[in-house]
Amino acid sequence: MWIFLLMACIAIFFCIQLLFGISIQDVHDLFHNRNRKTSLKRQATHKTSWLMGAVTRIKTMLSATGQRGKFYMLLLAALLLFIGGLLLGAVSGNYYLAPVLAFGLAAVPFVYLRFQYLKYQRLLLDELETALSVISVSYERTENILQAVEENIDNIQPPIRQVFTEFLLRVKYVDPNIEAAIEEMKTKINNSVFYEWCDELKRCNGNRNLKQGLRSCVSKLTNIKVVTNDLNTILYRSQRTYWELAAASIGVLYLGLKVVPDSLLITLPTTLTQILVAVNGLLIAITAIIAFLETHNIKYDL
Repeated sequence: MWIFLLMACIAIFFCIQLLFGISIQDVHDLFHNRNRKTSLKRQATHKTSWLMGAVTRIKTMLSATGQRGKFYMLLLAALLLFIGGLLLGAVSGNYYLAPVLAFGLAAVPFVYLRFQYLKYQRLLLDELETALSVISVSYERTENILQAVEENIDNIQPPIRQVFTEFLLRVKYVDPNIEAAIEEMKTKINNSVFYEWCDELKRCNGNRNLKQGLRSCVSKLTNIKVVTNDLNTILYRSQRTYWELAAASIGVLYLGLKVVPDSLLITLPTTLTQILVAVNGLLIAITAIIAFLETHNIKYDL
C-alpha cells in the first residue's frame, strides 16, 4: 500500500517538475538562505524559476499581512495536511485518490493566505481612501501638511496610520525636509493613486494654489472602488455557476458509478471506479483553485 502511495506521489512530483520546471537546486534554495554573494556571471545567467517566484510572492503576502516569519510554519502546515491527505486516502481504500487529497489539502494554506492577502488589499484601499480624503480636506483649510496629518491621525486606521505616523516622526524629530519625507512615505504603499497624491502634495508644498488637485486624486480611488465592487458582483455569479457545475459533476459521477449499475445489477471494476473518482477529484481541485484566483485577483486601476 505505502509503496503504491510513494510511487503515486513521486509520479505527481515528476509531473509538476515537467510542467513548472522546478529543479533540485530550486528546492535546495528554498530551504537554505543564500547569504553568500552570488557571482556576477550567475546573476547574469540565472533565471528565476516558477518555484522561487512563488516563494517570493508568498513571503511578500506574509509580510504585507503582518505575518513575517511564518513562512516555514506555512510549509509545515502544508506538509501535515499532505500527510493527512495520504492517510485519508489510504483509510478510504482508494489509493488513487490519496495523492489527490494530499496535494489538494497541502494547497489549502496557500489558498487561504492568498484569500487573506486579497482581503487585506481591499481593506487597504478603503482605509487609504478615507485617510487621503480627510487629510486633503484639512490641508485645504490649514495649508499645513503636518497640521493636517496631526488633526486626523487618530481617525486613520491601521495599516495606513503607521505610514502617516512615521511621516510625522521623521519630519518632527529626524529631518524637517517635508519633500524628502513625502518621497519616503510614497514608497511604503504600493498604489498608483497614492503615488500621484504624494506627487501632488509635493507640488502643493511649493505652491499652495495647487491644493485643489488633491481631491481629484481621492476621487480616483472612489471610482476604483465602485468599479471593483461592480466587477466583484459580476464575478460572484461566475463563482456560483462554477460550484453548481462542480456539484453537478459529482452527482453525475455518483449516478454513473453507483445508482445506474445497481439498478441494472451491473458490477463495475473496483479499479475503474477508483480511478474515475480520483480523476474527478483532481479536476475539481485544480479548477477550484484556478476559479478562486481568477475571480478574486481583480486589479483595476486608473
